[in-house]
Amino acid sequence: DNPFLDENTISEIEQYKELDENYWNIYGLGQRGVNSATIYPNWKLCDDIPEDADRFYGLDFGYNNKTALIDIGEKDKDNYADELIYESHLTNSMLIERMNEMGIDKNRPIYADAAEKQRIEEIKAAGYNIISADKEVEKGIDSVKSSKFYITKRSVNMQKEARSYMWKQKDGKILDEPVKANDHAMDAVRYGIHTRKKAISFIGFV
Repeated sequence: DNPFLDENTISEIEQYKELDENYWNIYGLGQRGVNSATIYPNWKLCDDIPEDADRFYGLDFGYNNKTALIDIGEKDKDNYADELIYESHLTNSMLIERMNEMGIDKNRPIYADAAEKQRIEEIKAAGYNIISADKEVEKGIDSVKSSKFYITKRSVNMQKEARSYMWKQKDGKILDEPVKANDHAMDAVRYGIHTRKKAISFIGFV
């Protein structure tokens, strides 16, 4: 009933009827919800990523949904995230142009949605060090939760997602699967942190 919502947002909210009853109660019916299913309850705000952090990116592709490019830094086993791009209706050529304009570091790895192989190849051809991410959801979430997680104060969309990123619920029980909605920055963060940790673990093992 909100005249200020666009069609994409309305469609996402209506999906909650089938995806998660708690989300539907909150966003669809305007009722009080419960917070026990929050996936990342302990993240904190920071001003910036530390200058001496190990830096890389996470990228979740979208078109009608948001494309999210997140700058991530790891220092002393803590993870820091800064929202760089969070925008709908970006074609790949538009995304590459935006990345060029922003001066995205072409040497840093970009861990991107592995389902979008053609888009990855196009960005690689533009000179970026883009890598197909490991898309394991539960293990990826565990990787993010295994360290302290900071979000920059200017990353307002990522903060909103982190606050509302929930496990699915059914018949009052919390399931081991996140609600698949409003998770574009969260996916990008997971792609980056989890894939990076696996790569480092593998190198260390070798």
